Amino acid sequence: MSKESTQDVLDEVSSKLYPFRDELGLESSNRKNPDNVFKMDEDFHPAFAPSDMRCLALVSHNEMKATMKHFVILHKNILKKFRLTGTNSTMTMLKEVFKGDNSVVFGPSCQSGPLGGDAELVAMMCSGGLGGMLFFQDPMSSHPHQSDIDCLLRQALVHNVMSCNT
Repeated sequence: MSKESTQDVLDEVSSKLYPFRDELGLESSNRKNPDNVFKMDEDFHPAFAPSDMRCLALVSHNEMKATMKHFVILHKNILKKFRLTGTNSTMTMLKEVFKGDNSVVFGPSCQSGPLGGDAELVAMMCSGGLGGMLFFQDPMSSHPHQSDIDCLLRQALVHNVMSCNT
């Protein structure tokens, strides 16, 4: 394959990946058509009202708070279709992002993980109040409450709670 045709293939692949560059962590110096942006977070009508659903927990280690906020901003039209819960700091961030949107339903706030927040989420799982969890973990930092984190993840498996971990 010639150098020119190789560059054409790379340009085609990068143009198809362009809409997903933030989620994939890609940087591209060759953005031929930045106006052709794929709209991933279009609004839609959900099958169930958030008040009729179990909570969706957003959990994050301190080092991943900015990543979680970026995720919430990118996917706010999807996330607002759920009843959202998390720690006090996460709930503050969610209320800031969804400020002025009265359609968002917030669930209960939990304490910080080391202060029992993980155990509060486990209790919600056991009582059937938690249906899913998005966990932004920082594997490069030690956590004094690692046993609580392990319990949270194990109980998500036991209670068949949808769990996404970074």
